[in-house]
Amino acid sequence: MKIPNQKYPELYQWITEFQEKTKFKRKIKLIYTNDKGGLGRVTALGNIKLQKKFIECFMDSQPNVVKFILAHEFIHLIQEELFSLYRALLPKCYKPVVLLQELRANINGAALAGLLNEEFRETQILLWIYEGNMRKQLTYERGYPSRMQNIKFACKYNRYNDEAAYELINDYYAVSSGPMNSVGPTKSF
Repeated sequence: MKIPNQKYPELYQWITEFQEKTKFKRKIKLIYTNDKGGLGRVTALGNIKLQKKFIECFMDSQPNVVKFILAHEFIHLIQEELFSLYRALLPKCYKPVVLLQELRANINGAALAGLLNEEFRETQILLWIYEGNMRKQLTYERGYPSRMQNIKFACKYNRYNDEAAYELINDYYAVSSGPMNSVGPTKSF
């Protein structure tokens, strides 16, 4: 079901703002979802689904939380990172890939939404509470950085880059696999 423009005009204003900043021209539909899992996701048709309960919980009292999630999903859309079967079929080998996609959407989404570090920190703490205070190890199992890592990375890096990626992947392997050589940039020959 389409999210009504009359009820949430801010969502549509934000999408227009994001499109202008990124020069992304494609038409985007905003759709309600009642999924219990993610707060939002991008569909194969290039639309953005947002969890109805989530919007109702935060839109009036903490709109920056919704603005961030919308910007996060918008980043996935322009990067063409659709939720796909590889996450379900081969979850272990694709976790680092998804982890980096999520980190990019978090860092660049915060920048696109125009959130100051303190505003971003507040959104992540509210999301951490909303999602049940999940620890880093559990979020890694799902292929996501933790909310506290989002704060660390988005406040440290104003745009996603290789340095942020290496730092996250090294931490992921340290937490998930035990000791291992660090991951560094590929050297050209």
